[in-house]
Amino acid sequence: MFLVNIIVVMVCYVSQVHGLSDRIAPRITRGPGVEEASVGEIVKFYCSVRGDPMPTITWSHNNHPIYGDSNFTLLEDGNILRVQVSSRTFQGQYCCLADNGHRIRAQLCGALHIKHAPHANISPLILEVKQGATTTLHCTLTGRPTPTLYWYHNNQSLPCHKKTGFVLTSNKLCRNIEFSGMDLVIRQISIKNTGTYQCVGWNLLGKDFSPTSHLILAKPMKVKPEELKLPQLSQLPPLMPVAYTDYNRVGQTFQTYCTIGCLLA
Repeated sequence: MFLVNIIVVMVCYVSQVHGLSDRIAPRITRGPGVEEASVGEIVKFYCSVRGDPMPTITWSHNNHPIYGDSNFTLLEDGNILRVQVSSRTFQGQYCCLADNGHRIRAQLCGALHIKHAPHANISPLILEVKQGATTTLHCTLTGRPTPTLYWYHNNQSLPCHKKTGFVLTSNKLCRNIEFSGMDLVIRQISIKNTGTYQCVGWNLLGKDFSPTSHLILAKPMKVKPEELKLPQLSQLPPLMPVAYTDYNRVGQTFQTYCTIGCLLA
């Protein structure tokens, strides 16, 4: 009887250890993708898993656990996450985590981008530049899909580039204008370049004009006569007299004298 009890205990212990070693680590065969949606739309993320025993699935949004509520619905034992996009705060990373008790867990992540109309900003708002100098205007542009950038000068679109950004140097107004990413570079500034500038973003959801930037020419500095500081006579360097010779006719006398003005040493 004693031997039988020992055998039963040993068998139970071996079966438990054997059960742990038989677990197959979870594996995600289909993970969430990258989705785009507008506010008010519904998006679904998918997560298909394998493993033994069958893994459980949990979801997170920007590293915060997701629990079922009015905006998040878990379907098919968590294999599908249904998202009601109520605001732009739903943008970000979505991850599914598979766990079946194995020491190794599996995780894959997707993302949600919220589609929205462009928003444009420009800096600086006031530019006072000397004639002939170079200056740069910078545009900050957001939007989804990625907006196309246009530049306006004195309320008219600059004819310097197409949608691809190529510069049309044949236009006189554009010969001293360059495009560098989101920057507008103006070289050899003259009176024709003064006025107002705006950057404009456009996509399928709308168009947005930035605030207005003003470019003006700096006025030349004027100095009043009383502001001129002339050196005192005592501060001048030593003077060197210059002798001039006044010749008369041949055979007559001549004289040498120093003029009133003298050269500085």
